[in-house]
Amino acid sequence: MRRILRIALLSSSVLAMGQQAESRLERLREKSQHGTAIKYLSRTTLKSAKEWNLAGLIYAESGMPEQAVAAFDAARAANKSEAPFSAEIIFAHVDALRQLGRMEQAAKRMDDYSSAYPAHRRSELWENRAEIEHLALPGGVTIELAKGINSDNDDFAPVFWENRLIFSSSRPQEGFEKTDKRSNDPYIKPWIWDSTKVRLFEMGDKPLTDASPYHVGPVSFGETRVFYTKNELQKLDGLFRLQLYSRQRLADGTWGIEQAFPLNNNAFNVGQSTWDAKRQRLYFVSDMPGGLGGTDLYYADWKDSSWTAAQPLRIANTEGDEMFPSIHGDTLFFASNGFPGQGGLDLLMLNLETEEWFILEDMNSASDDFSPFLDGAGSGWFASNRKAALDGDNIFRFHIDMTALEAEQAKKDSALAAADAARQANIALEGEVDYPGLPDKAKTWKQSGGKSLTLTLPPLYYRYNRSDLTAEEQAKLAYVAQTLRDQPELHVIVRSHADCKGTEAYNLSLSKQRLATVERYFASQGITTQQFHGEFHGESEPAMPCEMECSVCPDEIRWANRRTEFIVTNQPSVFAPSLPAAPSVKEGEPETTALVPLVPASPNANEVPVKAAPAKVATATTPPSGAVACYLVTGSFKTKALAVKRVTELNGRGYQAKTMEVNGMYRVVLPLSERPNEAELNVYRQRLGKVWIARP
Repeated sequence: MRRILRIALLSSSVLAMGQQAESRLERLREKSQHGTAIKYLSRTTLKSAKEWNLAGLIYAESGMPEQAVAAFDAARAANKSEAPFSAEIIFAHVDALRQLGRMEQAAKRMDDYSSAYPAHRRSELWENRAEIEHLALPGGVTIELAKGINSDNDDFAPVFWENRLIFSSSRPQEGFEKTDKRSNDPYIKPWIWDSTKVRLFEMGDKPLTDASPYHVGPVSFGETRVFYTKNELQKLDGLFRLQLYSRQRLADGTWGIEQAFPLNNNAFNVGQSTWDAKRQRLYFVSDMPGGLGGTDLYYADWKDSSWTAAQPLRIANTEGDEMFPSIHGDTLFFASNGFPGQGGLDLLMLNLETEEWFILEDMNSASDDFSPFLDGAGSGWFASNRKAALDGDNIFRFHIDMTALEAEQAKKDSALAAADAARQANIALEGEVDYPGLPDKAKTWKQSGGKSLTLTLPPLYYRYNRSDLTAEEQAKLAYVAQTLRDQPELHVIVRSHADCKGTEAYNLSLSKQRLATVERYFASQGITTQQFHGEFHGESEPAMPCEMECSVCPDEIRWANRRTEFIVTNQPSVFAPSLPAAPSVKEGEPETTALVPLVPASPNANEVPVKAAPAKVATATTPPSGAVACYLVTGSFKTKALAVKRVTELNGRGYQAKTMEVNGMYRVVLPLSERPNEAELNVYRQRLGKVWIARP
């Protein structure tokens, strides 16, 4: 399934019989002639590691994990070089092992991947897999093979439209004998099931199957438009690539002419779309240049009667394959083999507002699970090539016990609230004065004839994605309100913040809601805007920066950042509210690469002393060799402003840190002239927290 949808259609090619095994296998795989390649492998003796790895990739892409593992193992045995295999090869080995249920071996091979390619997002997700959230379904999920729909061929990509199920299938068509030479199966076409029978999907006067003599599908629907993927009829480099097209539904119910998606490009594949009516946005899949690898998710907005440029959905993409997006409200469902799952393509869900994502553990299997579609709360369809009554890809129906899920979620919310309350109770006094002591402190200051007063109060913290105030928090703020009423010359400066989970725009809005809640409370206590000065900063000013990808950042860190801060003062002009701006970078300013010592030149007195730290210190201005052996990554941030803040903090401690943009994230790194050993890495971990090595 994955191969037939990812790879463009072969035009024609003839291979010389005298070619060596390596070049022949490369050519067959490049042209997606996997069936021919497998026949060739059955009668050929392979020798080199490259030949065995090519065989492993061909078997893996053909849904033959057992043969793939055997080939990859043979490649490792034949490898005479210490250099690691490519990321594609190692992960294909991992994936095949997972599909066979050999999870311990897969974990060891994934450790090899992470060590060889530490800068990859897949490696970061793997290293932090304990922090990844899996959607638990306490009431279970009922999964059954869809009745009356599946065939002995591939059936997948179901969507429910106007009380009928539209899906893609490679089943035979009456009067159409052409087949895909790669698989010897009929071409994929859209079909319809109306609960009584299955037939080809037609659009008025012309069947959609006529859109291309080759593959047509999957299909998705907007409010008045149908989108579909099909093979382009004009070949490039010997390939008919997949492209995206649409037709508009007219006022009289008929369908307009076919329109090419403006972002199509015959140099790469574009397809598998879903329409987001709320955001007026089309999500789609492509292997266009500039992605992380494989196929990635992209989106384009419909604005002023035209499409904006394609943007990668970075929170969802990995170096693997992300495919089959499907929107339901604010949740985007998709399939990926880049996350630490069970094997093959796994189903995931992503909240587009909060950027929370979950692996759908109870629905996934060791096989490919993909093309999800929800047609109601807790019910829907998806496709899988897991073992079933029929061969190939099959469509399954699922039902989730929503009552049990909601009850479990209520328990989790209660547990989170209790955990937050415990954190709040256990923290040391962060301000100069606690809330109950504020009125007396301010009164004493006034009676003593003080000229200036600035008192910092402990922050109030929030449960995830909440902006309300508890009764206990309102009781604390009552002391502030009392102080302001008693002493009208005093003012309160209020600054609200959010953690990093969610889009920047969403978090800015959430911090604004938190500020508004506090402002409404003070207004109810008779405090006017003359004494109240508020700011909201979103995620731009964390109290505790998350030094890893936010999606796997521990809640203890994120909790410390979702807060509102309070300062009581008689000099409000000193704290003039202003939204933070990103630090400016001068154009044309050269970026220097400094080689830093193992320990800071001027250690901070608060840092933990480490006996293993060497006494010898090299200066950053005169590197010993002038070459960077590796980078020590000390954090990954969504915005450059946060990364620059981290750089400033590290440089203030004697390091020579810099920022690097990698896959849309801003990493803070220390260039090293030689790769540190494990003992030296432990030194860094004690001083800097979580760190990892990246190649230059």
